[in-house]
Amino acid sequence: LHSKRLIPFLRFIAWKYIGLFVHRSDVMTAPSIHASNTLREHFPETRVEHIRNGIDLKEFENFADFETLTYNYPQFNSKTFLFVGRLGEEKSVSVLIEAFQKAHSQDPELRLFIVGDGPSRSAYEQTVQAQQLQDAVFFLGRLPHEELLHSGLYHHSRALVTASITENQPITVIEAIACHTPIIIPDVEGINELLFENGRSFPANDTEAFANEMLQIAHDDALYQHCTREGGKLRIEFDGMNIAEQFEELYTNVLE
Repeated sequence: LHSKRLIPFLRFIAWKYIGLFVHRSDVMTAPSIHASNTLREHFPETRVEHIRNGIDLKEFENFADFETLTYNYPQFNSKTFLFVGRLGEEKSVSVLIEAFQKAHSQDPELRLFIVGDGPSRSAYEQTVQAQQLQDAVFFLGRLPHEELLHSGLYHHSRALVTASITENQPITVIEAIACHTPIIIPDVEGINELLFENGRSFPANDTEAFANEMLQIAHDDALYQHCTREGGKLRIEFDGMNIAEQFEELYTNVLE
């Protein structure tokens, strides 16, 4: 309760601190439209440009096939969902686990792979044990980035899932798009700009709706295939070379 009362004051201090940099800059960039608009509201006299986050798409071309993946991870199946990120409450992992439990109760074949580590990992593992989900939810810990990309976990998962409402344009979701993998995300400003027809969304913190979306994409092959095709069309928007050219053009414009 006391910490919540401090939030307005801490936000005020944070914007004052950011302003120290902004007022010495000719231009700011932000990866989402939402972030760009927020910056314009706080610093209306400063130029703000929207440029997406970019990744090297070539890094996603070499990955293990499904047979190799299931050899390395025998628990993985065609109804496996993937979460990649820090295991802290700011990522709403407890919401994800609760939603998965509800979906799993209707389809015991569902699996959830959690890649990452953080201060709340032991608490989440205890929750999984208490809900008797230890045969369906698997904590893989922190994997080297190259190993994760080549493992096939991204490419063969039914969908990348997250309940986090503190995101802007998370790289993990963009990496899923690069792999043509459907996404299931909360419908909140910033992250929802990554959703077109390449996945599904649910109201923030609504575990029932989240569970229903997981079940639908697990059972509806036509929907799954549609989302993978649309993800394939969208991935070019995050090509690092294209993003680099946008920054180069902006820098040249500012210098001139």
